[in-house]
Amino acid sequence: MPLALIQSCSLYSATSPIAYLCAGNATGIKSAKDLAGKTVAVSTLRDMLQAATMSWIDQNGGDSKRVSFVELPPASQAAAVAQGRIHGAVLPEPLHTQNKAILQTLGPVLEAVNNKRPFQTLGVVAAKNWLDQNEAALRGVLQAVRAAARWANGNHAACAPLLAEFTKVPLDVISSYPRIDFAEANSPTYIQPVVDMLLRFGFLPHGFDATDVFARGVL
Repeated sequence: MPLALIQSCSLYSATSPIAYLCAGNATGIKSAKDLAGKTVAVSTLRDMLQAATMSWIDQNGGDSKRVSFVELPPASQAAAVAQGRIHGAVLPEPLHTQNKAILQTLGPVLEAVNNKRPFQTLGVVAAKNWLDQNEAALRGVLQAVRAAARWANGNHAACAPLLAEFTKVPLDVISSYPRIDFAEANSPTYIQPVVDMLLRFGFLPHGFDATDVFARGVL
């Protein structure tokens, strides 16, 4: 697609895992090894989260090739697990916190992507033809996004009421789990581990240098 990354945004951190592999309480699943022959839901098949889950299973004594993955909207996953329609699911926050009472947590899957080091989970992209014609606007967007990142990184407590207002998730839920930090500058090192992991599981047809996904002049 004719898109380019203009700013890395949310970054994985070991102090704020944000996504967890969970299993049903009645399944008898206690570890990655127990997932052999089982069905696990992810939000999108063959994306970063499925690859991260497969990496986590393999790194923790299981065999991801023996796990079946299905696609379900995140809001539907916990009920499907609790009702026994699937064996497990990868729940992002705040859904993980909201459903801990009915599920058991196996582990934070995103730690398997880059050996618990930061990497990009979300970023801002723009159409290349727009970028070619709007250099001044791009600079304004970068300035605004980076200023917001600096503010949010230093004001986690103040972010919570804003998140509650926009998402309609109760403030006490949002305040109960650690939230991610945001990139204040761009770096291919935030992207390359994801590219390499997707290639390893065959979710990309070929590898590439992460520098190539950035728009001109934003590094």
